[in-house]
Order: sequence, then C-alpha cells, then structure tokens
Amino acid sequence: MSEQILSVILPVYNCETTIRKCIESVINQSFSQFELIIIDNGSNDNTLKICEEYRKNDSRINIYSLDTNIGASKAREYGIKRTKGDYIAFIDGDDNYLSDFLAAMYNLITRESADIAICGFSYVKGNIVTEHAICDNVNTISRDQALRELLLDNKIRNYMWDKLFKREVFDGIAFPECSYFEDMGVMADIFNNAEKIVLCPYNLYCYHFWDSSLVNRYDHNKFVDGWNQAYGRYIKLNENANGIQDVNAFALIQWYLRLFKYMTIEDDTEDDFLKKNISVIEEALENNKKYVLEALSTSKKALLFSIIYDFDEAKEVARYLYVKNR
Repeated sequence: MSEQILSVILPVYNCETTIRKCIESVINQSFSQFELIIIDNGSNDNTLKICEEYRKNDSRINIYSLDTNIGASKAREYGIKRTKGDYIAFIDGDDNYLSDFLAAMYNLITRESADIAICGFSYVKGNIVTEHAICDNVNTISRDQALRELLLDNKIRNYMWDKLFKREVFDGIAFPECSYFEDMGVMADIFNNAEKIVLCPYNLYCYHFWDSSLVNRYDHNKFVDGWNQAYGRYIKLNENANGIQDVNAFALIQWYLRLFKYMTIEDDTEDDFLKKNISVIEEALENNKKYVLEALSTSKKALLFSIIYDFDEAKEVARYLYVKNR
C-alpha cells in the first residue's frame, strides 16, 4: 500500500551537521506509509541543500522553504495545514527516531482507539544516555489524568516529538508565536481536544543535547516566554477546569520558583515581571494551599514564603539554596 496514513513534520533551521541522521531515522522506519514534511525556516547554511538531496530519492518527502524564520512553533502549524495523513508526528532536526517509533506508536494508537500516543525517550549528551521511561506496561488514561501528569511535568512532558496525534486534536489550535517553551503554550489545548491517551513503555525517541543549543543558554527573553506560556496555560485551564485546579496552581508556582532561581543566579536585574506577578502566585497558593504545600519540597516552600514576604531578601535564600544543592 502506498497510502500516506501518517505525516511526520520536521522544522529545520541551520542544522547541517545533524540533519542527515535525523532524516535517515525517518525514512528508514519499519513503518513505511508516511509522508515527511520538511519546513525550512530560512536556513543560511547547507541544511536545505541536504534536505533536497534526500527528496530527490524519496517521493515521501515534501519540502517547504520559507524566506524568513517563523520559529519552530509556527513552522509546525504551517506543516500541519499541509498534511495528508490521519495521524501526525513531529521530530526536531538535531534528534532522531529509533527504527520502530512510527510502527509502535501507530499500532498502539489504533489498537486502543486513542487520540494521542506517548512514548518514553532518551536524553543523549555525547556518550551519556539518560533514559526517561513513562510506564512499565501499555496504559490508557483519560484526558483529565493526562492533564494532571502534564502539569506535574514528570512522566508526561510538554514535548511535541515524543507523541503521535490523531489529526483532529489540532482542530481550532493556534500555535504561539514565541522562541522558547512553545510546546508548553499549546500542549494543554491539544490534550483538551482528546478523550483517550495511550502510554507506550518503550523509549523510542532520542533527544540530543548540544552545547550550542538554545535550551542550554541563559536568556532573559527565554524565561519571559516561559512565564508567559505557563501563566497563559494556568488561566485557560482554570476557566475550563476539570478538577485540576490544585495541580494547575502547583505547576504555576513551580514555574515561578524556577524562574526566580535562575534569574537570581544569573544576576538578571530585569525582574519586573516577577515582581508584578507575586499577587498571582499568592492567589494560586491561597486557593489551593493544602495541595501546594504538601507537593512542594521544604526548600521550595521556604523560597516561596520568602518571595511573598520580602522579594529582595528572597534572592539571598535562592542563592543559598543553589549553593547548598549543587
């Protein structure tokens, strides 16, 4: 059969050193009924040329070359609008699939009549590989269960690439225009369009850490984007709550503490947006105090109360905790 029942979306930008391994991990899948949609975000190295080489030899590859970089998030949205498959997967240009990623995920999502399938993955940094399994056996969960796990950011993460989606879950979804943490801004919306999620016990995706990667560098705008996505998610989920207000508040406070710590360690003085949002975390804490205080570690509780009572003094607490826990 030549029918393309699955679409893989690959946004690329200046990844000439990694793109070959990435593309080959897709075209050499044990499952062959797919199309690979590559969106080149205005690369100025050899990335597009390399992609064109593969397209000449594989009719399943389609390339859309953009004049300017619209960001990974909007590139994914661009790709979704051009898919033919009933199911959609994603991959980043510096990562790779294991050979059975598509087969295992497609078999699970169809067998369980699910809307989203999620697998485990491996973090790869040089010769060091850290496994992140999400379950021991195949497990199906409801939308509300999945949202709780997503907010806890433990088993289920805000990544596009470790999942296979039924294309209908993207109906009405607008991807955010931001450079960082873009998946967090849209994943809860996608989950809200699903009824049933299946968890895969196998680690099928390889996420590579590179020293030059954006995620490995401190950037003020990065953390502003992070807070904006976290806060936007918090507001939307509170408006359409399904018994998850407690973990929603916990997730927002966790994010606030994370940003406070990193901004303090980096001596970032542009912290006005953190000061302005102290009332937000106070309200989130007050309305869900029992759950939040039980879920937070002792050190994070100390930092939280320090921020509420004296923002500037809390920076000393953050520095102390950073040195102590290094």
